Amino acid sequence: MNIVDYISIGIVLVYILIGIIGGVLDQLWGGLGIIISIFAGYLFYKITGNLLLLPLVVIIAGITVKII
Repeated sequence: MNIVDYISIGIVLVYILIGIIGGVLDQLWGGLGIIISIFAGYLFYKITGNLLLLPLVVIIAGITVKII
């Protein structure tokens, strides 16, 4: 193998690491968004005095978290 092969393998490995790290962070952020939306939905459900259905409030909170 010559130097071009080593450079190509190095570039591929760097992009593999960037993809793995980015994917893991994206999945963690998605999980955190779900937890935050459930917590926010529960708080809004308590504040509104049960005027809205809890699943509807959780869905709205989840959409708000995704937008932010």
